[in-house]
Amino acid sequence: MRNSFFLPIFIIIVTSCTVLPKEELANETLFTIDGEPTSADAFLYVYEKNNLNNDSIYTKEDIDKYFELFKNFKLKVKEAEDEGVDTTEAFLSEFNTYKDQLIKPYLAETQAQESLVRETYDRMKYEIDASHILVTVPQDALPEDTVSAYQKILEIHEKAASGQDFGELAAKFSQDPSARTNHGRLGYFSAFQMVFPFENAAYNTPVNSVSGIFRTKFGYHILYVHDKRQSRGKVRVSHIMLQLNANMPDSISAKNKVFEIHDQLMGGADWNELCQRYSNDTRTKDNGGTLPFIGIGQINDKAFEDAAFNLQNPGDISDPVRSRFGWHIIKLEEKKGLDSFEQMKDDLEERVSQDDRSKLSKRATIEKLKAQNNFRLDSTTYNQLTQMADSTLLHGKWDVSAAESIASATLFTLSTQSYNVSQALKYIETHEKNRSGLEPKQYMEELLEGNIEQCLLEYEEAQLVAHNRDFRMLLNEYYEGIMLFDIMNRKVWDKAVSDQAGLQKYFESVNEKYQWGKRVDASILTTSDPAAFKKLKKSMNSDSIALFAIEYHPSEQQEVLTDANLDTLANLYKTYGKASVSILSDKESMESPLYADIIQFFDVLGIPLTHALVSHPNKIRLELNSKSKKSLEFLYNKESALTLQVAEGLFEKGDNALIDSISWKKGAFEIVGEGNYNLIVIQDVLEPQPKLLEETKGSVISDYQNYLEKEWIKELNQKHKVNINTRTLDKIKKSYRKKLNSPA
Repeated sequence: MRNSFFLPIFIIIVTSCTVLPKEELANETLFTIDGEPTSADAFLYVYEKNNLNNDSIYTKEDIDKYFELFKNFKLKVKEAEDEGVDTTEAFLSEFNTYKDQLIKPYLAETQAQESLVRETYDRMKYEIDASHILVTVPQDALPEDTVSAYQKILEIHEKAASGQDFGELAAKFSQDPSARTNHGRLGYFSAFQMVFPFENAAYNTPVNSVSGIFRTKFGYHILYVHDKRQSRGKVRVSHIMLQLNANMPDSISAKNKVFEIHDQLMGGADWNELCQRYSNDTRTKDNGGTLPFIGIGQINDKAFEDAAFNLQNPGDISDPVRSRFGWHIIKLEEKKGLDSFEQMKDDLEERVSQDDRSKLSKRATIEKLKAQNNFRLDSTTYNQLTQMADSTLLHGKWDVSAAESIASATLFTLSTQSYNVSQALKYIETHEKNRSGLEPKQYMEELLEGNIEQCLLEYEEAQLVAHNRDFRMLLNEYYEGIMLFDIMNRKVWDKAVSDQAGLQKYFESVNEKYQWGKRVDASILTTSDPAAFKKLKKSMNSDSIALFAIEYHPSEQQEVLTDANLDTLANLYKTYGKASVSILSDKESMESPLYADIIQFFDVLGIPLTHALVSHPNKIRLELNSKSKKSLEFLYNKESALTLQVAEGLFEKGDNALIDSISWKKGAFEIVGEGNYNLIVIQDVLEPQPKLLEETKGSVISDYQNYLEKEWIKELNQKHKVNINTRTLDKIKKSYRKKLNSPA
């Protein structure tokens, strides 16, 4: 899918407009293309969006200009429709993706989800300290077992509500195994740390109060809220840990050792050194014992957690702490509060979507949509269909033709719209799969509920398109915009790039537009080092710059292909323009295998060599020279990349302030100021001349695209019959004149 694309200036996404047309004007036809009407509302919508908070341009002239753009846009879209752009798989995939993104914020389900995310964040600002009592009962328990369990929790709740000690009741009656030792006390927790129904009850029960009876997947609960405090945020700590001997949980030696380590730390000993030497936490001992950020309930040990959160300032060290893991000394590294909602939003949305709260929210949304849309289930048809389910359904192989006799019967209605069994059968056929742990009738009911949910959401979407002007217009803009992109690509943008013959012909017809002004071929050398500047001025006397040289002795064995010096020379040749490589040797050396290897090396790279015969015996010398002043950077910047900066090329007036400040004639010019030494060398002065196509191809392609588009629009206006309702257009102009003249 495209991330972004060019659209005409009126395809701009906003969510509302400042001026809403009168209903009678909006519904009038503004123009037709081959008999297909375009409403005044469509024009008004995009015109007002693009002139949002800019009332001064609502003039007759501006409206006429914009109307022409809008009409031409609709002609392009009509051409795209005629060519079937909107029927292709690529178009439908892209449009549906955009539609799903656009519709999300409008849907009741999304709004409920956003509310859940915000509620969850607000809960994370606080931590609840609670105790609970559990009476277990499986989710799929028989009715009599469920009633029995409920009766037990009801009796316990009456005792707790009458004032009996909650902890004693938990120790006596709770079926949570830990209740015998902790009297049901869970300690502090926050959002996401308990199953959602439990969390819900905890946050909705006042402090020092008993909750109502609620059910989770574990059974029936009641809870007592002891305290509600602001979130302590997160801490990042380091620790030195000594594990206890498995056979001696209260080992005196471990306790003595940890207190000795603590004494050394208090005396100024190095934390990292002691941690590396003594800590038994092999995962952290080599990095100072540092743990990731932890929040409430993440360590699963109250003693460790309390000690970590009670440290106040980075660097503070706790007294030795006994946890279920062993003995610890804890050092605070960093403390931070709850991140902002914006920082946590993406993560919260992901976690909420996978949490039970999301399922409960969706269920509530579906019930709300049923009520809003007057959902009515035909129980007779529904019962007939569910009774037809057999064991094949549990294997995803139920034959939907078994329900053919009632296929035309109405299953349910939404408002005035009926949905029959055949539509539900299509859903079942595409969604049935292997399913265990259910009776066939139960699975059929689950599938039918899924079908109802899908129909409700589709109905909600259809109502949104029908009744929400902003959304309807926005969706249409995407629909037409994607078509426009496709047709413009083929007719204008890609054509201008690929049609080389057409581009050349167009360039030749208008080449007087593309002219160079007076230019100079110049180099600008800049340094802040006066000594380097002095050297530079001397080097200007040489037409060629000696960059690099290598010497070989043919009598010595050399592996040319792995010689780093040769690679350096070749890379320098490619880096700097106007370069040349010379190979100098005596006649005898030219006949050596080494000489042949060097020639082959440069042949492979496509670098030409200039051969020179010299009288030096038993020597092969390679020299790289360049006429480019830019190559001086290589010589001057070996110790610091900032010693010399060189810019060279052809400059017109306005391209460079230093070039503009000197006389345009051949020679070298010095400009010193603001800590910089500048040497400007003008090699040549060029008079105005036409540009070659390659020198201005980008501008020519852009102009050629505009030309192609204008010619195409002429063709479209001749090809299609356009009828303009001038009476409606005049009404629009009058309505805006009133707006401009209004005191408001």
